[in-house]
Amino acid sequence: EVGAEPLRFVGKYKDSIHIDYKEISADIRKELDLPLEVENRTAKEKYLNKMIEHCEVAGILVFKNGVVKNASIKTLDISEFRGFVLIDEMAPVIFLNGRDAPAALIFTLAHELAHIWLGQSGVDDIDIYGNDQTEVLCNKIAADVLVPEDKFNYAWKKYKGNILEIADSFCVSKLMLYRVALTYGRISRDEY
Repeated sequence: EVGAEPLRFVGKYKDSIHIDYKEISADIRKELDLPLEVENRTAKEKYLNKMIEHCEVAGILVFKNGVVKNASIKTLDISEFRGFVLIDEMAPVIFLNGRDAPAALIFTLAHELAHIWLGQSGVDDIDIYGNDQTEVLCNKIAADVLVPEDKFNYAWKKYKGNILEIADSFCVSKLMLYRVALTYGRISRDEY
C-alpha cells in the first residue's frame, strides 16, 4: 500500500534445480555483507546480534524468544525446533529459539536465510540423518555462508588445524567446524 517493492532475494533460486550451493551462499554473503568482522569473534552473542542487524537492514524480520508469550515456565524446547522461517516476498520472517546456544543460533539463522533464498518456508528440526534434501542443501549453504572455503583454508593454516580455535574464530560450533573440515577433506570420516 505504501509502494514497497518485493525483496529481490526472496525465492531468487526457487526454480534453480542444478545450482551450486556455493553460488547461493555467495549471494547471501554479498546481499547481507557477511561474514562479519568483529573485534572479538568469541563473543558469539554480539556476532549473532550483528548478523540480525544486517538481516533487518535487508528487510528480513528476525525474532528470538525462548518462551511462549511471556510465560517463563513455558519454555521452547530445542529438541523440538531450533528455528523456522515464513516466506513472504515483502517481509520474510525468521524465528530463532532463544533457548539455544549462540553458536547454534548463528547457524540456524544462516540456515533459515538459505530457505529464504530458495523461497521455501521450513522448520529446523535438527534432523541429523539427512532425510530431507532441502534441509541438507540449506545446511550446506549455511555452512558456506559462515565459513567460506577460502577463509576456512586460511584459518586451518593459521591455527594449525585446531578445531576449537577455528570454530571460535568463525563464531560457530565445534560440531559444525568438524563437518566443514570433513567436507573440505581436512579430516577423515572416522575422525569426524
